Amino acid sequence: MRLVARVSETRGRQRVGWCFLTAMAGASFVWCTHFAVMLAYHAGADVHLDPLLTFLSLLAMFVAMPFAVMAAVRLYGRGGCMLGGIILGLGIASMHYIGMAAYQIDAPVAWNMPLAIVSVLIGIGLSGAALCLALRPASLRHEIEMTLAMVGAVAGLHFTGMAAMHINMHPHMQALHDSEQFQAIGFAVIAGSMLTIVAGIACFVIDGSVRQESYDELHRMAMSDALTGLPNRISFNERLNQEVAMADQKGEQFAVIGIDLNKFKEINDTRGHAAGDVVLTTLAERFSALLGPGEFVARLGGDEFIAIHRTSDQAELHDFVNRIQQALNRPIPIDDYMVTSGGSIGVAVYPVDATDSETLISRADLAMYRAKTDLQHTIWYYESSLDQNVRERRAMGDELRAAMASNQLSLFFQVQTVVATGAVSGYEALLRWEHPVRGSVPPRGNPRPCL
Repeated sequence: MRLVARVSETRGRQRVGWCFLTAMAGASFVWCTHFAVMLAYHAGADVHLDPLLTFLSLLAMFVAMPFAVMAAVRLYGRGGCMLGGIILGLGIASMHYIGMAAYQIDAPVAWNMPLAIVSVLIGIGLSGAALCLALRPASLRHEIEMTLAMVGAVAGLHFTGMAAMHINMHPHMQALHDSEQFQAIGFAVIAGSMLTIVAGIACFVIDGSVRQESYDELHRMAMSDALTGLPNRISFNERLNQEVAMADQKGEQFAVIGIDLNKFKEINDTRGHAAGDVVLTTLAERFSALLGPGEFVARLGGDEFIAIHRTSDQAELHDFVNRIQQALNRPIPIDDYMVTSGGSIGVAVYPVDATDSETLISRADLAMYRAKTDLQHTIWYYESSLDQNVRERRAMGDELRAAMASNQLSLFFQVQTVVATGAVSGYEALLRWEHPVRGSVPPRGNPRPCL
């Protein structure tokens, strides 16, 4: 019945393979149930088995099972289950009554037709119920219910059908059995039972491995960057939470290292996005190659990377950051030319610089942006003055927005002349800010490293 569920979940060749396994397991299960019981049945008369009819009884079930399953799967809903139940119930009935025809008794046999009809209806009804349960969302309860329904369909049809058969014995009759035939059918039942078990084991192994592989692949895709193969933002956040918990538990430290490329936009603009992709994948390979125990690198998006280094030794941290810088500064071959991206690096240490993950990332970013504005240093370690600078810039921004309404801004014009002749060539308009507390505020730029 698990195989039936797998048929409904797959497509194409996989569905054909699961359907074949379903037919093999289902046919052998039903056929072995019938003939195992017939081996235990004592008719009280001379009994022979017809080999051809015995084989046809197995074939009938082998054909009915896949058609029933495909009808239920393709049509779906109650209509599909009803049609599948009819096909499967008639298949079980055909197997049973062809098997009974193969069980040739040297005595008059009378059939109770109402009971025979009831046996077929039991097989159809419970088969339909089993298929409907198999197509529902998987749960332990549904698995137990669909198994009991299938067993009920086979056993109910069989024993009701046997109750419909009456052997008219005469006193002088003796019970004789062809021992070779019954020994052969006994071995066939054992082989068929083993076939059912093998199909079940194959189903369990294949199903488990396929599901695990699918889960692993989906998890990998969800937690990895599609271009570089590095862990993505989701994976980084998960790792960061683990590092915070471990540091709190063991009293250790770790550092978050923000990495931003300096010349990535220039490379994209001059060489194209394909060249930019080569830069990103090459740097990702270099970062992956330099990682050691307790070290982690992820790509957050665009040209932003972020790393984690677990250690309480400042020398080891400096060595790790220097290795990252060396990887950034090494030339990258693209076709027939070389490019060098370089990068700005900001470092913040937990729990020295921050006591929660969000603040730690923010302060690593502050240090990284400070490195971007510094023409001399491309590596900055977080310090409290960075927060003060940010607060001052924000305060000045708020005051500047109110400066025009307060008439603190003045317009000046500066003459531009031609040096050779002294002739006036134009005027430069300058906006000056006279702050009531700060006094004359000079122009402030936000220089960035040259590209």
